[in-house]
Amino acid sequence: MTSGSTTPPWNPAPTDGRPAGELTPGTALDLGCGEGADAIWLAEQGWTVTATDVSKVALDRAAAHARERGVTVDWRRHDLAESFPEGTYDLVCAFFLHSPVDMPRDGILRSAAAAVAPGGVLLIVGHALQREARD
Repeated sequence: MTSGSTTPPWNPAPTDGRPAGELTPGTALDLGCGEGADAIWLAEQGWTVTATDVSKVALDRAAAHARERGVTVDWRRHDLAESFPEGTYDLVCAFFLHSPVDMPRDGILRSAAAAVAPGGVLLIVGHALQREARD
């Protein structure tokens, strides 16, 4: 999301087709938030957001962006391979949770699913691996 934009980069439809936009705001957990664009967008929509990333630099930048936008997000540093935020959330998001280094993605996503409160939503957005054509 660029500064000043009200549309997150993962918006799948051109006119208010946002998956999180159709939900009643509650508590949200953003895993691997980077510089915070999605967490900030959620906070602007009324969500109470906890956002995690392994990078202190990214979290510091995210906090600065949130201050500029006038929203509050609970920024937490986690290496999700080693620790996971406690609690349950109405929305758990993992946007493009990919890494060039070995990462136990399946285990992290299992923990993400376990962090969804009853009646909540797990939203995972990522890239699919291209499979070789078969004869």
